[in-house]
Amino acid sequence: WSKVSTNDALLMTEHERLMEDGRAPETAATSAVDLVHRALIWSAAALVVLETIVEPADWIPHVSAIVLSAAAVPAAFPPLTRSIISLVLGSLGLAMHLSYHDDWLNLVWLVVAVPLSIVSFIGLVLACPPDGGSDAWLPRSEAAPSCCGWLCLGCCRCVCCGLCAIFLLWTAAVAAFLAATESLCVIKQYRVDEVLSRVTGDEPVISMGTEANIDIPVPLDFTGVWWINFDMDPIPFYRKYHVEELVSFEGMTGKSEVEGQDYPAKLGSPTGLARHWGFSSTLVSRIGMMTIAKNNPAGNLHINFFNASTAHIPGGRDNTKWWMHAVDSNRWRRDIERPGLETWYYNFDRIIFQSGLPQPEHWNAFKRHMGRTRIRVWTTSSSCMRQCGIKPWRSHSSCVEECVP
Repeated sequence: WSKVSTNDALLMTEHERLMEDGRAPETAATSAVDLVHRALIWSAAALVVLETIVEPADWIPHVSAIVLSAAAVPAAFPPLTRSIISLVLGSLGLAMHLSYHDDWLNLVWLVVAVPLSIVSFIGLVLACPPDGGSDAWLPRSEAAPSCCGWLCLGCCRCVCCGLCAIFLLWTAAVAAFLAATESLCVIKQYRVDEVLSRVTGDEPVISMGTEANIDIPVPLDFTGVWWINFDMDPIPFYRKYHVEELVSFEGMTGKSEVEGQDYPAKLGSPTGLARHWGFSSTLVSRIGMMTIAKNNPAGNLHINFFNASTAHIPGGRDNTKWWMHAVDSNRWRRDIERPGLETWYYNFDRIIFQSGLPQPEHWNAFKRHMGRTRIRVWTTSSSCMRQCGIKPWRSHSSCVEECVP
């Protein structure tokens, strides 16, 4: 009995010492959450390593995630900061992998990302002292009794709860948006390999431009399927957004401006029609499709050729000029000249010939660029159907009833 009493006295002494220092003793709940938290972070890091092996082209963001994960694991790391970092990682995991539910690696990612986000949220709550103290921001060995340490402000709890609410709402909003837009009645989604395998079938991903459906008066070849390939990022990480990826020039027409001469010539292609422009399954591209749903699908992309290698695309704003320059038979470079600013440019690269065969160099580069990101296309050329069907709660039958007389 005396031994038990002595141990109880020591425990009480330690508890009282912590309370006098302004620190709450670590509870079993806090310890358990912390252990699960670090295990999930390591699981996310392991998945990132696996993804780096599968997709070596994306190693830069993966290595960054590994570094962040490793930094957040040690027990001495500030618990609130670790919770915030891991909540961001969990949210990004959800945002990047939610729509790829038929891929085993993405399913594993979701199994890790969902509990990681939940545990991060719980960690944020537990990390905030009831009195608004600063322990959450500091390693346990350095925790100070005053709020926010040297700032001595009583706002830590508000900051904690505010950050928690922001990240939680952001995660929920992204997850809800991706889930709601996963299956829309006017959009279909395909794997990258289906762009090639379906090209000669009854339901091609992107319509094939051929000599039979392109009628232009100049000896230029726009047949096949083309990739909108950015060699540079006009804004940071633009290529990672996969906003728009493919285009078909099926239906291109035109006329020469001088009788008896090929050039100058004005050409136009209805790239807004169904299966003529390829978007992607990323968050940014989905928002982009919703934004342009009201545009006229039958509108032409106008291209004015001065000769066989140089053309101007009208429509630039604020004195911006859009040019096209021939590089070779399978590539056109599109320059966007901005007065006083850096010129943006990207390429139209032919990835599939009209015969249905791939252009090896460009097709392989396109596949590496896309990774597991999917291609999305409009399945209707009706503006009314698009504006109706882009809404997650609308069905095909209700849109037909609204749009078809």
